[in-house]
Amino acid sequence: MNKIDLDNRTAIVTGGAQGFGLAVTKRLLASGAKVIVWDISKSAIEGAKKEIKKESKALGEKKKSKVLEEKKEIKKEARK
Repeated sequence: MNKIDLDNRTAIVTGGAQGFGLAVTKRLLASGAKVIVWDISKSAIEGAKKEIKKESKALGEKKKSKVLEEKKEIKKEARK
């Protein structure tokens, strides 16, 4: 897989917890971006977060994959 350097970048993925949106979310995270996931289903977001965390551990990735979903998380991250 080609690696795009997205370190210190933030992306917003609408519909990012399911289907193609989830695939895009994973690709952005693998490239180093912080990802804000917007999805109609809160439970899908939670499921996507668990799936991403599990895959990251299985691949032995040292970087933490970070999916931001709550407004306070987004505001806090924006201040960094």
